[in-house]
Amino acid sequence: MNVERDSRTPPIDGYILTGRALDVVGRVARSLARGNGSNAFSITGPYGTGKSSFAIFLDSLLGPVSDESLAALDLLTGADPETARLLAGLSDAIGGRGFIRAIVTASREPISVTIVRAIQSGITRFEPVTDTERYNQLKMQVDEAVAGLADRTRALPSNRFIVDAIAQLSEFAPVLLIIDEFGKNLEAFADSRSEADLYLLQELAEWSHAPAADRPSLLMITMQHLAFEEYLDSVSQTLRREWAKVQGRFEDIPYVDTPAQTQHLIAQVFEHSDDPSYEAACRKWADEATSQLRDAGLGHLADEQLVAATWPLHPSTLLVLPEVCARYGQNERTLFSFLASAEPLAVPAWLNDQKADVHKLADVRLDRVYDYFVESAATMVSASQTASRWVEIETTIRDATDLTEAHRRVLKTVGLLNLVSAGRAIRASRAVVSWACTDGRPGTEDAAKVDGLLVDLEKSGRLTYREFADELRLWRGSDLDIRSAISAARRRLSGRSAEELLSATRSMPPVVAARHSIETGTLRVFAGTWDSDGEVLPPGPEDREDGLLVYVVGNRLPAVVATEYVPKPVIAVRPKDTAALRLAAVELAAIREVSGDPELVGDDWVAKRELGEREAEAMLRFESVFEETVGHNAGEDAAWYRLDSSETPAELPAPQSVASLLSDVCDKAYEDSPPVPNEMLNRHELTSQGTKARRLLLKALLTRPKTERLGIEGFPPQRAMYDAVFGTTGMHRVHQGQYELTAPANNSGWTKAWKTLTSMLDFA
Repeated sequence: MNVERDSRTPPIDGYILTGRALDVVGRVARSLARGNGSNAFSITGPYGTGKSSFAIFLDSLLGPVSDESLAALDLLTGADPETARLLAGLSDAIGGRGFIRAIVTASREPISVTIVRAIQSGITRFEPVTDTERYNQLKMQVDEAVAGLADRTRALPSNRFIVDAIAQLSEFAPVLLIIDEFGKNLEAFADSRSEADLYLLQELAEWSHAPAADRPSLLMITMQHLAFEEYLDSVSQTLRREWAKVQGRFEDIPYVDTPAQTQHLIAQVFEHSDDPSYEAACRKWADEATSQLRDAGLGHLADEQLVAATWPLHPSTLLVLPEVCARYGQNERTLFSFLASAEPLAVPAWLNDQKADVHKLADVRLDRVYDYFVESAATMVSASQTASRWVEIETTIRDATDLTEAHRRVLKTVGLLNLVSAGRAIRASRAVVSWACTDGRPGTEDAAKVDGLLVDLEKSGRLTYREFADELRLWRGSDLDIRSAISAARRRLSGRSAEELLSATRSMPPVVAARHSIETGTLRVFAGTWDSDGEVLPPGPEDREDGLLVYVVGNRLPAVVATEYVPKPVIAVRPKDTAALRLAAVELAAIREVSGDPELVGDDWVAKRELGEREAEAMLRFESVFEETVGHNAGEDAAWYRLDSSETPAELPAPQSVASLLSDVCDKAYEDSPPVPNEMLNRHELTSQGTKARRLLLKALLTRPKTERLGIEGFPPQRAMYDAVFGTTGMHRVHQGQYELTAPANNSGWTKAWKTLTSMLDFA
């Protein structure tokens, strides 16, 4: 779709307002109605999600009162009456003339060129009611500028010309500027590094933010597939930061529907007969289908009304189709091709092949979706990020020439579920595969026959059952018996101590006392360690850590080693039950042991991939159990203690979060620490720049103590250090007419540190 060409034709017939389209319209309407919000938006979404169609809908919606704009408003009213009311009020406020709609599809060209073309489009389509002579004069200037683009000897239109042209147009009506395919402009910038583009976009975005007295002046929308900075990998960090600032002036809106939204969109595609016998058959089919969903363990997805509205798609197809179109196609473009095109394997062709039988409705299964993508979407599949997995599955199925058609249908179903199941609610469990494949066709008439086919395919090595994940997987085959190897590793590891096992499985990252760090300006970090009936040594004065967090997996709390120095805080958490944590650690360690054994795995890439996926799943499982046992979700299932070298630990209340508990501990442990609101100075080791700044500050302190700000001019790094330590604390202030160093103010937070320092100097 081309927004420039198609904006001149009635686009509303057949347009479906998706959930994300309603979200964007709602945001735009509320921003325009407020009059002081952001009127610059960047809409980011992958290919085929309907961004261009939405641009044309918005073009119609904000146009002058006409059959086209009224049809768009009626469509919006049916979906979101409140947003429609806001936009109708805006239309009335500007006299029903609508916006000057400058809508354009970008090419690989400077942004200024694209916007001049957009202005020409908008100025041509709008009809002013007053001051037509000035309007026509402006149109001539813009036409001349566009004509000059073909002459490479002429300079491009200046930013000033473009901004002035939009400003003059906004006096006639608000300007709607939509740039589709804006990523091409960003690619051109990455090649040319023309900072004029950057400043033009920034100026227009800032102008769109300006408060409007009675109506908006400019509504600016860019549409692209990626965030701004992702187009700019080849430019310098400085320019990337500048572009990040520009994008910060736009309200970024992701243009991607959730699977649930896409499923409801599918329901709007099919028109169902109102014949009573058909309606009864459809209700019966939907009732049976949702009942089978529950039997397959997917009761939370059993929406009978949605299932009925999406016949002839089987519920398994309805669940998988949005994901497979997003991963291996072009989102809605591929989705609607499958649902409504004339291609041989699309749904209309399937319907034409069916014999009408209102007593038992057939439905489109996953093997049909698989065949469609292999036959009609092969180019898109090959371009996807996970194309290798699809090729692997396709090759396995294609080479299975000795199998019956029923066996092949089961393989296609398992393969498709494997392709989209990562982290999803639906996966190729035995129950799900049996439900998805039992369709009444020869060989798959009932669940018992499907189960028999699964047994055949497992025996032949074409399917592998992953017991840990309760999932069937389609592989080309491996020489390694992964299940037996992992079982043997589990047995070897089961004798290790919990501390040894957990320490090897998960190194404990430091935990930040977030609230305390933000409030005081000093980053407080606790080291983490596992312990099983041992001793712990608190961090010393020279250590980077400000405390120690001990995860206790033994039968008693550890003892804290007595030290000559004042110990930093030691916090211990002891779960009531560590069995689940230990089992999860054994599973993860066993998989890693097998994966890391070159004699077992060697160059078997299939085994490596299988082990890699098992490790990822085991790691997710371990992290989940960790959080439930000793982490943020432990709650009353774990006890928390403040430890010291005394015999009796202090029990702490169960925290809302680990970070909040550590912040409370730091509030007490470091209550006398002075605030140092300077990141360059307030760190364990200064950078070279920080070291230099500190040296210059100390030199000024020794040589110019009676001078304002120690004689530091401007705002070099040492000035910031001075302000943080001496300026805001009152340690360098006027006394009896001249500056001098003195004790800090009582409310500075430095009093205790000052007294400690002077006491140490007195006894030195």
